[in-house]
Amino acid sequence: MSDWPDNFKPREWQKMTLPVVNNFLSQEKHVALEVPTGSGKTPFALQVAREFDGQVLFLTRTKDQFTRIWEDNEKWFKMPLIYLMGKKTLCARPELWDKTDDDEDTDSEEITNPCNICVLRKLKRKIDCNAMKSPDAFVSSVVKRAQDGYKSDISNGRIVQEELADTEETLSEDVPEDRFEGFCPYYSVRNSMQDAKLVLGTYNYAINPSIRKNVFGNDEIGLTSQENSSSGEYYSAGGIVQELQNYGKDFSERFKLIIIDEAHNLDSAIENLGQKLSVDTINKAFKSLFGETEILSEENAEKLENQSGAEGVSVFLWKLYQSILRGKIKLDDHLKRFELTDDLIVSYEKAKKPLEVLSGREKEPEKGELQYPKVASVRNFMSKFASKNKDGSYGVYLETYKKKNGTESRRLRIMFFDHSSYLSFLKYSKVLFLSATMPSWDHISFIWNLPDTEYINPQQSGLIDNHGKVRFHSDSTLSTEGLHNAPYEDKYNAVFKYVEKVKSIATGAEKSVLVAFTNGSIRKLFFEISDTDKFMKPLILSPTGKMKASFVRSQLKQGSKVVLAVHHDSLLEGVEFLDTTNKNLLSDVVIAGVPIPPNDDYRKDFSNFILKTEAGRHISKEDLLYNEPALSAVKQAIGRATRSPEDFTRVWLLDYRFQKQFWKRNLLGNEV
Repeated sequence: MSDWPDNFKPREWQKMTLPVVNNFLSQEKHVALEVPTGSGKTPFALQVAREFDGQVLFLTRTKDQFTRIWEDNEKWFKMPLIYLMGKKTLCARPELWDKTDDDEDTDSEEITNPCNICVLRKLKRKIDCNAMKSPDAFVSSVVKRAQDGYKSDISNGRIVQEELADTEETLSEDVPEDRFEGFCPYYSVRNSMQDAKLVLGTYNYAINPSIRKNVFGNDEIGLTSQENSSSGEYYSAGGIVQELQNYGKDFSERFKLIIIDEAHNLDSAIENLGQKLSVDTINKAFKSLFGETEILSEENAEKLENQSGAEGVSVFLWKLYQSILRGKIKLDDHLKRFELTDDLIVSYEKAKKPLEVLSGREKEPEKGELQYPKVASVRNFMSKFASKNKDGSYGVYLETYKKKNGTESRRLRIMFFDHSSYLSFLKYSKVLFLSATMPSWDHISFIWNLPDTEYINPQQSGLIDNHGKVRFHSDSTLSTEGLHNAPYEDKYNAVFKYVEKVKSIATGAEKSVLVAFTNGSIRKLFFEISDTDKFMKPLILSPTGKMKASFVRSQLKQGSKVVLAVHHDSLLEGVEFLDTTNKNLLSDVVIAGVPIPPNDDYRKDFSNFILKTEAGRHISKEDLLYNEPALSAVKQAIGRATRSPEDFTRVWLLDYRFQKQFWKRNLLGNEV
């Protein structure tokens, strides 16, 4: 019988599921636990960690999620913990960072390491893991203490600064180390990590092999060394990644258990490991080489073609810049495959050697200021792009995006296909995957290549008092298949049938009805048709722009409504529609069509890569391209109405495609 904290009252599902999970973990099996949001999966995971003999690594998608874990641990479990955060976040010398640089695609691994020019790296302090504050409070307090100490050390001569504008700082040799007040928060956290029972970090600390080796190894190799950063091999599914897979054994010796929260985000995290190169970075590289001259014209670039030491670079940068700008893609369009033209290859070959020399010079720090090497970013991206991708484990894609200031820009992205290579280190560890929308067992087994994983769904297994009862209904006479490009009359007739079906559902609904559409155009037409119906018109919440959940919630409290949403928008992910007594305001969820993701070039290439591997023998192209992503979206929508054990939800699957075996195996089994 598990010993829960005295002040914590476990739910029935937690009590009954805990020994099952612990038993599988003791058998060296991985566990994938699918538990609805709001059901208490975080305290459950903390109890698993508490009972484990050894240090536990708890990984989240973002560091914002540390707060929830800290709150539950502080309230009930009282385990010593520590946060892994980046150098910039925990830096006591903000003057080292270039505040004028706003590039969102700057590769952090290409930035000159500020630690190499900071005397505080030599000074570490023990962090009290038993008295850890919330993440924000910890950062602000530890950084301020380090900054104040650094200033005091300078004023008292413990740190000697030769020149204010230079980096020549030394520790006074006659001062004992414990007399220094300044210290490095980042390396102090690294130095204190061994004292924590629970180590909180984001995915990259584990799935990025170079960061994993850097942070958890005995030495800091990083990508900032000239030899490693120039090769780009850390980012490939072969090469260095394969070499570092063996390091997974050492990693598992350090952490007896790895908990991965919101595990359905692992695939996108791996896809985003690759470098990015924007037109802004190319333009800034041009400026850094040729003064304040911008890339304005081909004529301008040709004038600088033979500049000593940079022969061919100006024309190459111009051609690369223009090839990205001229790519046929619109804002919010999906990833387009990007190929090097023969002309661009010839231009790159001429500029290749000068780029290598110039990027090396650019990384040298100047007057103590951290450098953001734009030329090195271009050079390293192109080195990877132009290299022979022997195993075909990545592709290069063009995308549009909005910068932080709201303006539109374009960039190239390297994206990976072989997800299993980046998760292979998990084979040596005991792992608990957590998610409210867990990928299917087939995906975990074959795409992630972790077949020794036990898939547990407490709702489906009957181990627990349900977190909301679900009853599925289906209608195979309806479908949104092909409606996007269908003639208006055909689209109208198909959507009219959906309106009539939802009208019937709303008539018998106990509370409000949430309708999840595959795209905005179908939702718009549904609203236009409903607006002419006397029964439906007063029920429909007008889908104007991006409706906020708070507005929808206020409307539902006034009486039953029909809420029109689109998969992946803010109304269907991570929100609750509860009244003042925490009872759900929804009784029915309508899935109006299968939410098939865009069949962009990346997803096509990814599926083609997988189908050539062993995984291709077990999982179909249809599942890879459509069903797996759609399953996650459908689960998210259903989760809006199953938030407590008292909820009873009718789920309406309105598309004939839900009759296929994939959906029967991975969704309909959730019915209770």
